[in-house]
Amino acid sequence: MTKKILITGANGFLGTALREYFKTVQPSFTVFGIDRFKPLFPRRVFLCNLNDQKKISEIISSIRPDYVFHLAGGRANAEKDLLTNNVLATRSLLEAVAGIRGYQPRIIIPGSAAEYGETVPAAKPVKETVPARPISFYGFAKKMQTDLGMMYARAGLNVMVARIFNVCGQGIPPTLSLGQFSRQIALIEKGKKKSVIQTRSFGIKRDFLDVKDVCSAFFTIARRGISGDIYNVCSGKSYLMRDLLEELIGYAKNNDIIIKENKRVMQDVDISIGSNVKIKRTTGWKPKVDISQSLKDTLSYYRKRVLKK
Repeated sequence: MTKKILITGANGFLGTALREYFKTVQPSFTVFGIDRFKPLFPRRVFLCNLNDQKKISEIISSIRPDYVFHLAGGRANAEKDLLTNNVLATRSLLEAVAGIRGYQPRIIIPGSAAEYGETVPAAKPVKETVPARPISFYGFAKKMQTDLGMMYARAGLNVMVARIFNVCGQGIPPTLSLGQFSRQIALIEKGKKKSVIQTRSFGIKRDFLDVKDVCSAFFTIARRGISGDIYNVCSGKSYLMRDLLEELIGYAKNNDIIIKENKRVMQDVDISIGSNVKIKRTTGWKPKVDISQSLKDTLSYYRKRVLKK
């Protein structure tokens, strides 16, 4: 029987990437989506606010997906919206699933490295056993979402958390650093911006993973993960932001790009690097896309976007 997939936040960055992943890797699967904004691709995508539990229950009851990837939520400017979009929406979804008798889909919730906060050097790379002590409200909201998922797992639902570090590759939004750098380079190449890239302090180190590898990790955890477990989704390598920006500039068609760094902007965590030993050992997953290819894909994506304008 053909497997059915449900992706919440289907038109967001990760939702779009996951839909493309299944189209390529598992074309026989039937993919459905839920999004609170008007669907860009309306076929099998339902327009719905996840906090409308009655409607969510109706949608899930009618589809009865085998796998649910809960990718709605993410970042928001207001603290209230962070809790509404990440915590309350997750509760609504899990309650809807729990209310369907005899139904046990595999549910993946995306966590964030921001849940860990700043860890001592001895705890790096960070394992899932390291206590989550967020130092930002976003990290706090994501930790609450994770805790909620684990509570429902203890109550009998098949819930797993994919704790994502930093993502790069095709489609990443300009709100993320490598997306913003690539967008600026693409604009410079088309003569729509001065040859200057403004950036916050980039003497920080981050663990980056290509979005294609993130999607493959989601599906691998959904198939082989253990309910009630948390899995770091990361490369296991830490990259200096300065080096990544300079590599991106090296791929630019202009050779006169200047970097202006604002060192006064504070960063929440100086070094972030995760351990992917658990996901490798438990599921057999491993990353395949190297960082240079991912940077090229990111820049190529923004070049195409600039050409369309």
